[in-house]
Amino acid sequence: MKNIKSSIYNPALLLRIMMVVVITAGLFSCQDDEFGAPEITGIRITDPAKADSLFNSSSLGQMVVILGRNLGSTYKVMFNDVEAHLNPNYITNTNIILNVPADVPTDINDQITLMTQGGVATYSYSVNVPPPSIQRVNNEFAADGTEMIITGNYFFDAVVTFPGDLEAVVVSEEQMRLVVVVPNGAQKGRIKVETLFGEVLSPFIFRDDTYMLMNFDDKGKCWGDIKIVDAATDPTPPPVSGNYARALFENVGPGSWWNMDWVIAYCGDLGLTGTSTNFMLKFEVNVPEEWKHGWYEIEFSGFFYRYQPWAEPGNDNSFKTSDWRTVSIPMSSFRAKVDGSPTGSALANMSGVGNPVFNFQNPGPDAIDILHICIDNIRMHRIN
Repeated sequence: MKNIKSSIYNPALLLRIMMVVVITAGLFSCQDDEFGAPEITGIRITDPAKADSLFNSSSLGQMVVILGRNLGSTYKVMFNDVEAHLNPNYITNTNIILNVPADVPTDINDQITLMTQGGVATYSYSVNVPPPSIQRVNNEFAADGTEMIITGNYFFDAVVTFPGDLEAVVVSEEQMRLVVVVPNGAQKGRIKVETLFGEVLSPFIFRDDTYMLMNFDDKGKCWGDIKIVDAATDPTPPPVSGNYARALFENVGPGSWWNMDWVIAYCGDLGLTGTSTNFMLKFEVNVPEEWKHGWYEIEFSGFFYRYQPWAEPGNDNSFKTSDWRTVSIPMSSFRAKVDGSPTGSALANMSGVGNPVFNFQNPGPDAIDILHICIDNIRMHRIN
């Protein structure tokens, strides 16, 4: 007890204790100053040529730089209600490099909200969401009441309208994929997709018969013995739009070609003007049995294209469908046949092109156990 009391009343020791307290308080005060209230002074993009320009909007996914003060302890940045990914290596006290989130906000307040150890800062800023785009649909002749898959981008709370001003029921929605039900009474024309950010019309015409060559109803083949299925009496597979052509054979051996039982031919000039880049060949196809070998060789006036979807990327050397699908082949993909292979010059001028022939070939070496390919609505489509 004597030693303790003497220490308490020791003036030198008391002074040292007070100095430690003051210094410690100063250190904490410095830390508080380091985490001062954040402030955003501007937004710029990472392009060095535009480093002196500030922006108040940008696109989804764009890389930007947040400029300001007291940003070093930032732990969250929100664009509207979507959180951005932060890389600690790109955060300093005066700027933060990050990407605007690619996800579309659901609650749009046109603000950046920045959170740090020292507080919260906001800044007026808008994220530009592109209007929707349509690339294709799985079946351009889908029947009323059936489901259609629309592929594109920026589908957010989409409203889909078919020709005849008929709104479709949206079964499911993803950013790049819509599943809708074709409304009863849908007519020929372009499909419209509308979101809060804009609208778009399909680049194709739904149920387009403008340049129809063969639909096997009122426009049939001129030669070839392929079976034409009467849709009214043979519902397997269900028709896409009336009668259709069907090649159904067993044990199609290697070396098989020019069998009249699977040939489809149209006679006459197509009467088209323009270049091959202006047109696409289209038709609907249904393949109920697995297709692994051979191709349909399609000829226009000495120019050829081999349709073999089983060999296309992503199909793993096998092709089979559960319903009808639209096939689109640019006419610029057709080549003059040289030495038995379509490797010659590309088709250029469509003037005088005609007499299309579909002929199945299986050069081998493997036989096809069951060949079952259904085709309908062979037509041309003008791109521009």
